[in-house]
Amino acid sequence: MMPLGKLGRVLVKNTLRSPRHFVLSSFGIVIGIASFVFFLALSMGVRSVVLGKIFPLEVVEVVPPQVSFATVDLTKKLDDAVVQTIRDHDGVKEAVPRMSLAFPASGYGTFDGKALGFEVAGFTDGMDPSFVTAGSKGGVGTLEQKVIDLFKDWETIEAGKHVACGPPPDELCPDSDRYYCDQSDHLCHHRVPALVSPMLLELYNGGFAKSHGLPPIGQLEAFMVERGGLSRMRFTIGLGETMVPGSNAGISEGKRRNVEGFLVGIHPKAARLGLTLPIQYIQRWNREFAGDEAASSYKSVMVTLEDKDDAAPFHDWVQRSLGLRLEDSTGERFAIAILVVTLLFFLISLVIVSISAVNIAHNFFMQVSERRREIGVLRAV
Repeated sequence: MMPLGKLGRVLVKNTLRSPRHFVLSSFGIVIGIASFVFFLALSMGVRSVVLGKIFPLEVVEVVPPQVSFATVDLTKKLDDAVVQTIRDHDGVKEAVPRMSLAFPASGYGTFDGKALGFEVAGFTDGMDPSFVTAGSKGGVGTLEQKVIDLFKDWETIEAGKHVACGPPPDELCPDSDRYYCDQSDHLCHHRVPALVSPMLLELYNGGFAKSHGLPPIGQLEAFMVERGGLSRMRFTIGLGETMVPGSNAGISEGKRRNVEGFLVGIHPKAARLGLTLPIQYIQRWNREFAGDEAASSYKSVMVTLEDKDDAAPFHDWVQRSLGLRLEDSTGERFAIAILVVTLLFFLISLVIVSISAVNIAHNFFMQVSERRREIGVLRAV
């Protein structure tokens, strides 16, 4: 048996005899493996961000199927009993209801010196603050901590503690960044906290801001500081008002009133298109303008499962036992798309590695062919 030292010297000499073949073979191996690792890491990174933060697969939305007969809405109502049944099901970590406004409402305000108007009804959801702020991390001063501190039902927290304020122009309230004078009762009320989703922010930055000459928003916390704090992010909600003529005919002029809100943060659990408010505000307003049934019926239930693999069995149980369904999951569609792209990248990498292997085999075959006589002499000796 040849000693290791001599074997190493023979390998080095044989390699140096054909440096061009060695470089080409090494280049193919390096490119093939590097492309495979890069594509795999890229796919896993995109998957972890998209399916872990933006569209988590373990979070599903339970909605009632839309049913109507002879213009009569027969859709099953989601109430507290249904929510509790879902909470008690095995594999459910958390179940939080969402409620939408059941009456016309519109919003308006100024942003960076430009007047803005928008429809609130149909684009506003209410969620329990515990769900929106659950899992937020970070010390005081971070955006997550500001959301925890501000996204609350201030009407309940400060019940009986409202300070009186005068009619215009004497409508002064302490801490005007967070309080306003409500002209319906001449008391200082905390502005209604509102959240928006990262998707809505992207839509604003991508098209709306440019077409309306408004500044793009990056880090909301820095943006608010640059423009003077929370008071610059406030807006007015006209309860009972609307931009659609005639749709609020059932609400008398005397019942309509204005409340003020302010944007406190951007959160992935907020409604994708619209505003998210604490659900207690939505319940009180629905009871005031639409009745008790509207204040006890939910739009959907956000369910967080213990494991994302439980989504399929949970969907079957919801359909079979409750007569409900899961909202079409954007996360599942993204998961399929990412899987297809990952397989495509894997095939490309496999082709590169295969070509490199064929090249290596060809190079060594040529070297052996060129040295047949030399190898025969060595074998004879």
